[in-house]
Amino acid sequence: MSYKLNLIVWIAILCQLSLFSADLVNLRNAEMPLDLQRFHAGDLAESLGLPEGNELRFVREHIAESGITHTRYRQYYRGVPVWGEEVLVATHADGSIYALNGRMATEVDVELRRIAAGYGQAEALAYAKELHHGQGLVGRFFRDESSELVIYMVDETTPVLAYAVRFFSDDTSGDPTLPTYILDAATRDVLFFFEGLMTADGVGPGGNQKMGRIYYGRDYDPFEVARSGSTCTMRTSRHITKDLNHATSGGSVHSFTCDENTHKEINGAYSPLNDAHYGGGVVFDLYNTWYGSPPLTQTLELRVHYGNGFENAFWDGRAMTFGDGANTFHPLVSLDVVGHEVSHGFTQQNSNLTYSGQSGGINEAFSDMAGKACEHFDGSRTDWYIGSRIMKQQGRAMRYMDDPPRDGRSIGCADDYRSGMDVHHSSGVFNKAYYTLATTSGWDARKAFDVFVKANQAYWTASSNFQRGAEGALDAAAELGYNCDDVVAAFRAVCITVTAPSGCTTTGTPPSADFSVTTNELTASFRDASTDDGRIVSWAWEFGDRMSSSLQHPSHTYAAAGTYTVSLTVTDDEGMTDTVRKSVTVTSDPGGDVELANGESVTVSSATDTWRWYKVVIQNTVATLADDNLIVATTGSNGDADIYVKYGSRPSTSDNDGRSTSPDSNEEVTIPSPRNGEYFIGLHAWSAFDSVTLTVSWDTGGGGTAPNADFDVRVTDNTARFRDNSTDDGQIVAWFWRFGDGASSTEQNPQHAYGANGSYTVTLEVTDNDGMTDSVSKTVVIDTGTGETDWEPYTLYQVGDMVLYDGVSYRCLQTHTAYPGWEPPTTPALWARQ
Repeated sequence: MSYKLNLIVWIAILCQLSLFSADLVNLRNAEMPLDLQRFHAGDLAESLGLPEGNELRFVREHIAESGITHTRYRQYYRGVPVWGEEVLVATHADGSIYALNGRMATEVDVELRRIAAGYGQAEALAYAKELHHGQGLVGRFFRDESSELVIYMVDETTPVLAYAVRFFSDDTSGDPTLPTYILDAATRDVLFFFEGLMTADGVGPGGNQKMGRIYYGRDYDPFEVARSGSTCTMRTSRHITKDLNHATSGGSVHSFTCDENTHKEINGAYSPLNDAHYGGGVVFDLYNTWYGSPPLTQTLELRVHYGNGFENAFWDGRAMTFGDGANTFHPLVSLDVVGHEVSHGFTQQNSNLTYSGQSGGINEAFSDMAGKACEHFDGSRTDWYIGSRIMKQQGRAMRYMDDPPRDGRSIGCADDYRSGMDVHHSSGVFNKAYYTLATTSGWDARKAFDVFVKANQAYWTASSNFQRGAEGALDAAAELGYNCDDVVAAFRAVCITVTAPSGCTTTGTPPSADFSVTTNELTASFRDASTDDGRIVSWAWEFGDRMSSSLQHPSHTYAAAGTYTVSLTVTDDEGMTDTVRKSVTVTSDPGGDVELANGESVTVSSATDTWRWYKVVIQNTVATLADDNLIVATTGSNGDADIYVKYGSRPSTSDNDGRSTSPDSNEEVTIPSPRNGEYFIGLHAWSAFDSVTLTVSWDTGGGGTAPNADFDVRVTDNTARFRDNSTDDGQIVAWFWRFGDGASSTEQNPQHAYGANGSYTVTLEVTDNDGMTDSVSKTVVIDTGTGETDWEPYTLYQVGDMVLYDGVSYRCLQTHTAYPGWEPPTTPALWARQ
């Protein structure tokens, strides 16, 4: 019987197995005994308590500078691997265990069932291609195909026998794809799917119109090439750079006549081949210098000028490919993008994070971190923006590590994650954690990257989610001897709570509990005002009447009037607590609001701890009364009547515009410059009173004199800065400027940039708090001259800049840095004679 027939028979027998329930155990947090005797005898599966039929097969290992050996194992059940899960074992030099990480499936039971007839690995591959491309298979080419029988954990609880199928496909128009399908081996149902295409010494020019023209060998180090006679080839022992020449496959390693490569300017970039080849060398040197090994186990291959107008860059599992952009992007070969794509390969050959869900967000974020680390390694300015140097629109970037939601789609808090979210948008969680850590005192872009590189190598697995990814980063920091408090704080900033391992403790401070309260009759509305050095995660309220709440900002209605002791206990993300207690008084409402006229008095009697409600309606001839007051007063010979006043709604003891609290019933509240509208008055009986007189009065307005408008102005180039010098007997409350060119402002001291030279009549109108106005006009002259300066080498010129050279005026046509030999008369592509 042939090997193929034997294999099919074996699969047919095995695929009669249906797997029942199982558990995925997180080894980092598991409290399980480890049989050290079996472990040292080499039987890891038995030492971890896995039953018969399970084995853990070696994948790879690396030895850290600390001497700790990190080894990856893949779990197999009856010879079939568990998809996406690995067991990570870290051991000291003496063989003792330092740490366990990863996940393993326990209690995998089986029963007999049938599999679809004739459904093997080849059939699964063909079925996946048909699913992915439908009837569009003609004209496509395929490579890097794989089809493997696996155990897939549905919902992380139910193991199912399945095929894991993966392939790369493209066509001549530039439509690359790298899908992974998990297909039920019995029903052919798609259990899981994700798109795995991960997108984003020679001398010569580089850069683009946005970042400016640069020259390798002068502004930056030259890039390494292979030389044969007078021919230089973009090939080194580390990486090669191919020119696809707008095809989607093939291409050849680019060569040129030594030593300068000027091929080729396209879409606002001066030589994407030079940029990509230089960037590839930087990425290789970073990993080799900082971490003692290259980013990939194979030679780096960078493919430039992919397709026509392709606005992306991608890693397809074996090469980095860069499009030339179109309307949105310049060619996508900036250093952070090159570092990003190469580092997808590093991830694939280490943790192999699944490019979907939360693990996909971590995958994308790690590559973004690598891009910033490359800028740091190269001595470039790290701006925390991804792709800002290749996006044509000024002020725009692909992603913002310091503020992920700024792009309108990304998230910066793990709590905002939603199933199905694009991995480029969910990457914001770990991007912000990296930014927070890298900008913490005592850290920088390299030190923070150390943590995530170590996590990728030793503590993450393909299925790591945000929580396990953060735990892995914290374990990595502990192994490196870095400050774990800072790592905990960085993840706390993105809504992820992690606990430091033993020997790496945190020293956070407890929260400070506080709240405010407003009352309306028997209802109290509470607002949490607690603070913490991290994040408060729970609130426990006790309202003093045996009722409680766990909301952050609750409301509570009491059954009866009275004074209650309310307590709030808050707990932060480190488990620390604090409690605050306050007295809250609520009262029943005896009726509506009695309206009082100006100068009116009423006689009031009230029992202890009750309220009487009144209001006044002010309708003046002006908006406010600058020279008068609203006065509310009581006179009486018994009890204690307290006055509370508020504009627009009923006041309370804690929310009012004015109050009086003398120990008797002779009280007064003054509201200066009252506004038009309703003022509500609450008369509260601290102790019972009888026959107390309440009186209200205010002025009807109409007095005062008009303001005197005046201003001065200072002009610099085309910008005028105005300063208000107006005066009034009361208060000026509004300013309205007309700048003479159709523009206006309501600021007190504005500035305005004029678009052309000329004389402009500027008018300022001011209004005071009596509603009176005044205006003044002045002439402002704008004369900026020609704006021309002498042309100078080593100067960055922007499009539209004007210079003088030998007494002749020239206008800049392309953003560039000028160098000797690029004088305006000799470079018509850069300068236009005026």
